[in-house]
This record gives sequence, C-alpha cells and structure tokens, in this order.
Amino acid sequence: MLNWPKRGNDTYLNIVELSPVEREKELEKAKSTTLRFIYFIQHELGFHHIGIATDEFPTTDHLPLIAYYREGRRVRGLVRLTTADIIHPFSQKSALYRTGIAVGDYPIDHHHAKNPGVPKALHFPSIPSFSVPAGALLNRSVVNLIAAEKAISVTNVVNGTSRLQPCVMLTGQAAGVIAAESVKQKISPLHVDIRSVQKILLNDLAYIIPYIDVHPQDKHFKSIQKMGATGILQGVGKPAGWANQTWFYPDSLCSASELHDGLQSFVESWNLTIPSIASPELTLKQLLRWLAPIYRKIRPSGNQLPDYVFSHYKFWGLKNMYPEKALSRSEVAIIIDETIHPFESRKVNWQGQFL
Repeated sequence: MLNWPKRGNDTYLNIVELSPVEREKELEKAKSTTLRFIYFIQHELGFHHIGIATDEFPTTDHLPLIAYYREGRRVRGLVRLTTADIIHPFSQKSALYRTGIAVGDYPIDHHHAKNPGVPKALHFPSIPSFSVPAGALLNRSVVNLIAAEKAISVTNVVNGTSRLQPCVMLTGQAAGVIAAESVKQKISPLHVDIRSVQKILLNDLAYIIPYIDVHPQDKHFKSIQKMGATGILQGVGKPAGWANQTWFYPDSLCSASELHDGLQSFVESWNLTIPSIASPELTLKQLLRWLAPIYRKIRPSGNQLPDYVFSHYKFWGLKNMYPEKALSRSEVAIIIDETIHPFESRKVNWQGQFL
C-alpha cells in the first residue's frame, strides 16, 4: 500500500463537476504520479524488490479499482461539526456532544502540499478525541438522504480527522440505525428520536462518547456513556498525537462543584435550583438531597429516594453505601442513571439542546 504525502504519490484533482469520461482522464494523472513514485523507489533508491502486486486487483495495470479519496463533497447537514465543537465540546452553545453517534481520535491531518490553492501556513490545531453528532448525517434540504463516510457535514479542517476509517465505519453503523428506525417507524429520518438511536448503539456496546478509560466490557459502560451524553458529568479531553483521548476518571472522587453545575444545567428549564455547598467532595447524603426534587418530578409516585437507593445499590453493583461516604465519579454516574434516568427523561434536539 502506498500512502506517502510529501513528494510522494499524493495528487490534487478536483473532479466533482466533471463527466465520467473527463474524470477517467484526470485520474490517469493520479495513476501516473503513483507509477513515477514507484519507479523512483526502484531505480533511484535501489529497492528493486518493491513493486505493484500482480495478484491483488483484477485490473490491467494492477492498480486498485478506484482511487483513494481523502476528501469529497459533503452534505449541508442539520448541524456542522467544527474544530470548536471538538476542542471545547462542553462549552459550545450547541451541545452537539449530547447527540453523539460515533467517535474518532485521529489528529487533523490534511495532505494539501500539492494543492496550489491552499495557504502554506494553514494551521491544524491539536484536538482531543471527539463524538460525531447525529445531525451531521442528515441533509438540510433532501429529506430522506442519510450521509456517511466522508460525506457527513463537517468543516474542511475537521474532515482531516473524521475521514479516518474507524470513524467512518462507526458513522456508517449509525446511519444504518437511523435508516432502520425510519423505515420501522414509517417516519422521516428527521423525526427519528436521537436518544433511541443512541440507545440502540449502546446496547451493541458502541461508543457515543469517546471515554478511553471506561471500556465496553465494564458493566457500567452504558451508564457512564449515558452520563456523558447528558453533560451532567463531563470528561476531560487530551490531545495525544496520533491517538487522542478523552478521560472520564471513573475512580476519582466526584467534585461537588462540577456535579452541581452539571445538574443545574440539566434542570434549568424545569425551574429547579440546585443549592450550592461548600464541601469540595460529594457525599451520598448530599447527592440524594440534590436528586430528591428531580426524582419526585420524574417519578412522583415512586418510593422515597433514599429508600430506593439503599434497597437497590447492591443490585447496581455498588458497595459500602452509607450517608457520609465520599463518592467516586462512577458511583455518582450509576446512582444518577438508575434513579432519575437523565438520558431517557430529557430528549434532545439535533443541536443537543434539551427539549
């Protein structure tokens, strides 16, 4: 496989508006670039044993059936994923991370050296891992068109990371779920419930939030993914070269101030106020005090919240629950998920805003 960007076999061609015959003529330029590069490797560098495999493709020149396209035409989606959405996902006005249906972790990587129209000083920022929003797959004007792979609604710069194979495979998986739900329910893809799509993906242990430290094999994987998709407890993104990261820190003690802000954002439109506390750590007693009014709103006929928690915590896989216990982030995520069901109880629109 040849993939050599600098002075190698990259070729810049714009064939979008060309006819099929014109496209084939332009693609001969790409083939010629590759053949010249192979000639250079063999005759100038002396690697005579390296060449084109003759038993790989059923073509007369033994080159692949189609060219590898790094970028193509993209849809104008219901939303568009930008570098700001990736670098600072939790502080954007539109909380697209809440609508995540796929994840990616590759850096922004463009091969623009041979495109004379691209500024030489084009800057590619460092990024953490990220979620692909559901609305990036749906076309703004063509009602029943669902995009995947490199056709999703992202900026030119973001395409430098979202184009990578793991991300496009996950995006295709999500496009299939949206299509299937649309057909099953006999509704437009525009009216498919985002949370339903995410739940189907989670049931198959797919990531919707890219937490590197909570794996699908973890029995609380789904609870923590759901918590991330509500924004009540947020992760920490870290650029890390060729495999970027976002961490949840499940075993760290939960910060009372962070959870306070997350819960307050969650209940803002319900006219509920989460009282502040001075303690930096969060105890079970304090968590239940904060959750009680939310629990009563969601489950008005249910048991008292403390009774419900203390009768179920072993079933949830928790240990040593007592009122003054300082809780870890994973314990908080599990209790919140199992009591107020924030993922299911607050639907979101394509922009990630609570309905």
